[in-house]
Amino acid sequence: MQSVIFKPYWLVTTLRESPANTVYSWFILMLTMIIFILLVALQWWLIVVRKPVTFAVAMSAVSLLLVSYAVYTYFVLYLTKKTSRFLQTFTCLLMAYLMIHLCAMPLVWLNYALLNKQISMAVLFYINTLYLTLTLGLTIWQFLAMAHIYHQALDIDFPKGILVSLGLMAFNFLTFSLWR
Repeated sequence: MQSVIFKPYWLVTTLRESPANTVYSWFILMLTMIIFILLVALQWWLIVVRKPVTFAVAMSAVSLLLVSYAVYTYFVLYLTKKTSRFLQTFTCLLMAYLMIHLCAMPLVWLNYALLNKQISMAVLFYINTLYLTLTLGLTIWQFLAMAHIYHQALDIDFPKGILVSLGLMAFNFLTFSLWR
């Protein structure tokens, strides 16, 4: 049952399928939103070291991020008169983020586990190099998945999908700068 539900989203996340070929379900969207908020808040809570935040603050920040994703996605779909695609597009965005964040979880746990450990400089260098390389790879994958989803949902070419994705990043930075 789970593979029937999650496989289409995995195919979208790996750039092999269109959001149009996913389930149109408010229930899946709501469930995805809840899991997304919990997982990303947990990751932020584990990662933030210099100025520790409470889990409640992390959840509030992730909720704001979620709202900014929704507003931006609805706006770009509205501009292209494709608002009927909002549910599937937004669900695919969140599922892609969720799947990629799940892949990042071992990196988060590694970072948390090594936080106050005494490690030789050579080992630390290799661990940091691996960590940064994998993080960069996951970030690029997330960006490409986002561009792919917008490319498919808006019926635009891929370079324009990249520009729309850059717009989402700028909108998120603006939202968080106003929040602080």
